[in-house]
Amino acid sequence: MFRDLETANTGLDGLAAHVAFGANLAHDGATTSGAGALVSGSYFPVLGIRPALGRLLGPADDERVGEHYVTVLSYSYWENQLGLDRSVLNTTLIVNGQPMTIVGVAAPGFAGTTLGGAPDIFVPITMRGTMMPQWEGFERRNSYWAYLFGRMRPGATIEQSSEQINTVYGAIINEVEAPLQSGMSDQTMERFLSKQIVVEEGHRGQISLNAEAQTPLTLLFSITGFVLLIACTNIANLLLACGASRAREMAILGSLGASRLLLLGQLLTESVLLAVLGGIASRVVARWTLSAISATLPAKEAATLLLELSPTMVVFTGLVSLGTGLLFGMYPALHSSCQDLVAMLKAGGGQPSAARAATRFRQTLVTGQIALSMALLMAAGLFIKSLNNVASVDLGLDIESLVSFDVAPAVAGALRSRRRGTRGDSRRYRCQRGDGSSAHWQQLGD
Repeated sequence: MFRDLETANTGLDGLAAHVAFGANLAHDGATTSGAGALVSGSYFPVLGIRPALGRLLGPADDERVGEHYVTVLSYSYWENQLGLDRSVLNTTLIVNGQPMTIVGVAAPGFAGTTLGGAPDIFVPITMRGTMMPQWEGFERRNSYWAYLFGRMRPGATIEQSSEQINTVYGAIINEVEAPLQSGMSDQTMERFLSKQIVVEEGHRGQISLNAEAQTPLTLLFSITGFVLLIACTNIANLLLACGASRAREMAILGSLGASRLLLLGQLLTESVLLAVLGGIASRVVARWTLSAISATLPAKEAATLLLELSPTMVVFTGLVSLGTGLLFGMYPALHSSCQDLVAMLKAGGGQPSAARAATRFRQTLVTGQIALSMALLMAAGLFIKSLNNVASVDLGLDIESLVSFDVAPAVAGALRSRRRGTRGDSRRYRCQRGDGSSAHWQQLGD
């Protein structure tokens, strides 16, 4: 289906396919396990990626199934495992037991098109059967496994691209794919025939994390907003109290000729400066928090996540700091700059009406702050209780010192069948805890 779409007039400048796979890598006697990406020859051209060394995979590298023993290294693998050695070009890298010629290195910073799955190597997609023994998907057209992305033509819209590609896709589904389906009910076949390709923005890459993380991130962002609101009401209250103690100072400045606009600017500058200092402190705390999160994650998972403050986030933090400084400093500044000069300069002049209004406003802020704090405390208590309930679920087995793993000798290239025409042993085994001095092995089957 990908080949049909690739050669048809879909209205795209280019169409590419990719799929991830697990890779055992061996070079110059050093063996590591990692991740790989099977990519079409149009993968790098469509993305516009430049090589850091040698060349990248092209259309000539995936013309025939199982015949292109070439690979491209990621820059991070080349840097971390091979020490940026330029002599590795055109040498052999053993990938899942198969010798592959290194023809190039991808550009620095390029980590594939799947979020959370940075590949160490890129292999032609026609080599999937070679990289994954006993996989025979090329022989079954109705085995759907490739992920596609394309580049729109200049000036085209998503709607136009969607309409053009679905015109071709609809013909493929009805004329080629539908006859291959078996055991479908009439309702299921009707839905199958009406299938369409959903075209969406691809700048985020292949990712399912957005939908999965939307609810927890929305909750986290809401809680962050609540905490920010509580802090701002507290600061506004303190600024009002500070303004009351500086009322005589403001009155003297006003009597000496300072305009209200000048006083307002001075007070807002003080509140904004306080907010900016808080924003700078928050960056330091955020960096420490990200470092702590990175330290608690396994090294492989931490390497796939970008645990650092992006420039966009820094700008956002600065804008929030300025906005909160102006918003929550406005009322205290207005109140302190509009005092009755005569009443404030007179000894024993009593409490002006503006001061009484400020007192009522401060009481309102305190009430709101307490209400928000109680809501957050109750939510935190329920969350902790939910975590405790999940952690204490009885799984029905003793998980202490229990480990589970797969062994695939054919993929690792460590075991070859002596019978000609076979691909080797890739049975799965389970290691069961023994008496402490030996382990028992149980064959689970193919």
